[in-house]
Amino acid sequence: MSKVVIIGIMKYTFIILVLFLQGCASGFKTYYAPADTSTFVVPLEPNRQPEVIEVSSAEIGPLADKYCEDGWIVLGQSSFCGPDGSSSQAQTQAKLIGAHKVLYTYWLQGTSTVSIPITSPTYSYTSGTVSSGGAYGSYSGTTYGTSTTYMPISVTKYNFFAVYISPRKYKPILGINYRRKSPAEQAESGNINGLYVTLVVRNSPAAVGGILPGDTILKLDNKVIDENIKLDSFAGKKVTFEIIRKGVPSTLSLTLGKNNDPL
Repeated sequence: MSKVVIIGIMKYTFIILVLFLQGCASGFKTYYAPADTSTFVVPLEPNRQPEVIEVSSAEIGPLADKYCEDGWIVLGQSSFCGPDGSSSQAQTQAKLIGAHKVLYTYWLQGTSTVSIPITSPTYSYTSGTVSSGGAYGSYSGTTYGTSTTYMPISVTKYNFFAVYISPRKYKPILGINYRRKSPAEQAESGNINGLYVTLVVRNSPAAVGGILPGDTILKLDNKVIDENIKLDSFAGKKVTFEIIRKGVPSTLSLTLGKNNDPL
């Protein structure tokens, strides 16, 4: 086999190998972002497969919030854009991290065309006769080379999103989800400090004590708090929260849950 033919085959093999590796990669694993909450959830039994719940892109956020209100915890999420991201791949990632359920959705991003170069071996054969001084002779020869063509391929890409959840192992100490306030919320409350409550876990100390979604928590026992607050040292104690609700300051007293109190 000629050297040129070998090079052509190697290029074919390289293209096939690249396409194969791209097809085998799981975006749900590559682009997984953990929430660092795995120690607070019920472990997944080794012989159990996580449940896949496929929803629309508009439904996945509210559904995740509903589970959190019911006492479930988000272990992490995957988000990426690509040509492939099946629900079975999301389930495999859920199994890997020990999630009981995975909320899964995707939507069309668009279609683009790319050109893949394909190099193949070529050869040409020539022959004929020549004469010189009354003498005749014949000749023949083969010329080797390569030819490159570009194959257009349409690639359809989708946005894939998955949220991995499990039931909590312990009763919450407070029972809220929160985030930093946006500039608009800071202007409304007249204060740049505090935590904006996004949801409240049902029957939690926060729910019993009267904290509502949309409240801004400014202080805990007269101490300014932020997203780095650690509640462990206050567990089981009666505390006072200073909040702002719809622009109006208020004070709430409630008893926090205990550390590692089983459900």
